[in-house]
Amino acid sequence: LQSAAYEGDVEIAEYLVKLGANINAPPSGNNGLTALGCAVERAHVKMVKYLLQLGANVNDQHTKIQGETILERSLDCSIEYEWPDRTEIFELLLNNGAQISGPPRRRCEHWNSALTHLVSGPVEQRLFQLVLCSGADVNQAGGGEGARTPIQAAAESGNLSIVKELFNRGAEINFPPAVSFGRTALQAACCNKRPDMDLVEFLIDKGAEINAPAGIKGGLTALQGAAIRGHLGIALKLLDAGADVNAEPADIDGRTALDGAAEHGRLDMVQLLLNHGASDDAGGFATAIKLAKMYDHYAVAEL
Repeated sequence: LQSAAYEGDVEIAEYLVKLGANINAPPSGNNGLTALGCAVERAHVKMVKYLLQLGANVNDQHTKIQGETILERSLDCSIEYEWPDRTEIFELLLNNGAQISGPPRRRCEHWNSALTHLVSGPVEQRLFQLVLCSGADVNQAGGGEGARTPIQAAAESGNLSIVKELFNRGAEINFPPAVSFGRTALQAACCNKRPDMDLVEFLIDKGAEINAPAGIKGGLTALQGAAIRGHLGIALKLLDAGADVNAEPADIDGRTALDGAAEHGRLDMVQLLLNHGASDDAGGFATAIKLAKMYDHYAVAEL
């Protein structure tokens, strides 16, 4: 039945159900899916409707190793299907008792909320408003590596209008980063590959903490993120706003702003940071020079 649901074959599914197939049979293996989970994963609207009519469990965990519920997974931007189908499936699940905000504790620790999933990529406004009006918690943090709150995810994707809407609805702009590869909203905006200065300015104007500490593993401050990416304009804005040029790096896999810029060969950025008094942990430049030479950035090392 799960295979039929995955393929969207309602006729085969009906036949199997007549033979006694369990529509809520548990998934096999760590990555297995329930029948409803399969239908949602593949955006088979007719199959979703059929399974819901038979009483499929809408609040089941998506897989054994993913903590998301089926509804949360339906909004995951990594699933490629059309917005009308995504919206219809979301409404079907919601109208059949799916919880918009899943449980805070999960069998598996890796998960993100429905709203976080939705705003992690391009957003269709009707669905966004529908999720908000359904009671989604704008401050629900996920769990596990790289977990985000909705506003952190929206800032990371560079979506200013969504960030504004979330902020206006009470999203905490300084929600701390997740322990592993976490980002505050400002940190996420500053380390974006294509940062939006208007977004950075909005966050700063609304009270984003310039020197919020880096997450424990793989974290970074806003300035460290801008330095590593080589975003001179963003770095200047942060420095003008009081960013600490020598802020402590993450405890695990962290870099100071200078070390990160040197490691990635950001010559202009290194010069900017030096002009603002940057040094490494020992008060000199040994680490930055070592990292620059390690990746053949000899011009940077000579600075």
